[in-house]
Amino acid sequence: MPVSINCEDALSLTGLANAIKQRSLKMMKFMIENKAEIGDSLLIAVEYQFFEGIKILIEHLHCDPNVAVVSKHFLFGTTPLMVACHQNSYHLIEYLLSHKAEPLSENPNIYGQEDGLQRSLYRLSLYRALCSQSYIMLTKIDPLFHVFKLSNQCKWLASCDSELSEEYLALYEKCENFTLTYLNLINKEEDLMLLLSLGIPDADTPIKPGRHKFSRLVYAIENDHILFVSHPFCQQAIERSFMASIPWKSLSLIPKCALILSLIIVLPCLWAVTIFLPQMAVTKRFLNFPLLRFLSTLLGYVFLAIAVTFQLINLNGWNHEITGETAKPEIAVSAYVRNSRKTPFNLLEIYIFAWIFGRAFEIVRQILFIGIKGFFKNYWNYYDMFTCILYLMACLMRIMDKPGDIDDLQSGFVPRHWFEVFFSLGGLLVLNRSLFWLSFIQRFGALNILLGSALIIVIKFFAIFVVLQFSFAAGLNALIYPENLNFILSECVPPGWVLIFLNVLVGLMFKTLNTIGHKVVDIWKFKKSQMFMMFILGKDAIPPPLNIIPSVPNVTYIISYIRERKREVDVNLLDIKNKEKDQKQAETKAQIMAEYLRSTAYSF
Repeated sequence: MPVSINCEDALSLTGLANAIKQRSLKMMKFMIENKAEIGDSLLIAVEYQFFEGIKILIEHLHCDPNVAVVSKHFLFGTTPLMVACHQNSYHLIEYLLSHKAEPLSENPNIYGQEDGLQRSLYRLSLYRALCSQSYIMLTKIDPLFHVFKLSNQCKWLASCDSELSEEYLALYEKCENFTLTYLNLINKEEDLMLLLSLGIPDADTPIKPGRHKFSRLVYAIENDHILFVSHPFCQQAIERSFMASIPWKSLSLIPKCALILSLIIVLPCLWAVTIFLPQMAVTKRFLNFPLLRFLSTLLGYVFLAIAVTFQLINLNGWNHEITGETAKPEIAVSAYVRNSRKTPFNLLEIYIFAWIFGRAFEIVRQILFIGIKGFFKNYWNYYDMFTCILYLMACLMRIMDKPGDIDDLQSGFVPRHWFEVFFSLGGLLVLNRSLFWLSFIQRFGALNILLGSALIIVIKFFAIFVVLQFSFAAGLNALIYPENLNFILSECVPPGWVLIFLNVLVGLMFKTLNTIGHKVVDIWKFKKSQMFMMFILGKDAIPPPLNIIPSVPNVTYIISYIRERKREVDVNLLDIKNKEKDQKQAETKAQIMAEYLRSTAYSF
């Protein structure tokens, strides 16, 4: 009885497939000479990295490396290049690309109306191939930006595809580790600064210079690439630019404190010179010094916190005087009439509200130049905007407050009381915001991150706790008192629930702190870099409320904005610089590629 040469074994492997799997070139030639079906032999040869067999199949049998054959061992749509990328084999990928293998699709149709298991698995397989280190180095002119984009997509897919979220998170970590490997291959400061200065490429200009020397770093900060930003090379570049020519690391504690105090003492004079004499050399130096801009902002918040604290003490004294005379309603009314404002605003209130108007002016300028979308990428801007709204409402209530208006007191709407509410809430936010600027200190910043994570868990927990407690109390009241819709929440809830939920809260906090505990240093470095970059890129040197004073810099700022909106960007003026950047980037990439080929680690 004749035996077919294409018969399969228990694993659905043909004789040719077994010969490739055993790397037997002689048996492979025998099977081909006897007209064995090729099938998925090329995919199997690539999977087992049988280089001689791949050459025979492509060069002599003319197998198309772009055809996705139907196979029982591979997903539908899998190409030899995808399999080579899964193996992260540099030489196989290079060989397939040199034999007209088409690059992988970088923009697959991620989601449609229907998303079956096969489509989800194929998408995961495709992203595994796209994240191959060797493939990125061989096909991308700007590997770093490509990895940034891939990591963003993998992070987004992890949140969308819950069944395969762990696999996508593993690919996200793989991309983040690639950025560290790429940075470790750089051994010159010139190459590092060139890498950090690249902008966002497009179809016409694959290597595009950025608007400033940290364009690529700003992109990494905006997209939360924590490991890249916290790398020692990036941290050193940021600190060197922030401190300018000051040898900060070489100074001991006492010289550092003396330097900071001397700069703080000089700052008010520099503010006055900047406002009234902006053309002086010292003013230009001051405007271009990130450390002085940081100290100006810090000092402005310190002054605001002191003013808010004293004003809150004044409010407390006013309330104490009234509450001490509230034995009778008519006495309380007379106390309110006597203690109502006798002057429009005191000095502390004038300073605080002027500061808030100055901060609102900064917010408007930021929105005009970077847009609403760019402005709200920083979550602290939400915080500042909410604080400004509270104080503006407090200012409105203070203006509406009329001395001795008994009718408002009897009607229930007392502007003075609402002023105290808004002002007190804003005061809490201001004091908390003032502590934020001290987070550049490692111990304080790491503690702030841990406390912030714990606070988020507490807020989520109490939101769920209140909903469950209210629903249980309402159901219990409906069962016991079906005709009475009014019930007391505390009487319907078992006391044991509180202990159970507190244990759950402790468990959640313990798990959260353990999760971010080993990452807290990297997160702190990222937050510190985010804060430093805000001053390196040109935050206002004059803090509120001095920035609302009509001055030459403010007028120039508004005029430059109007001109910027009317001016059309002329790309041709940057052609020469773009060519120089292209050449330098090509040289840098060639050096990194050579170093990569000399290394022995070809995979993560």
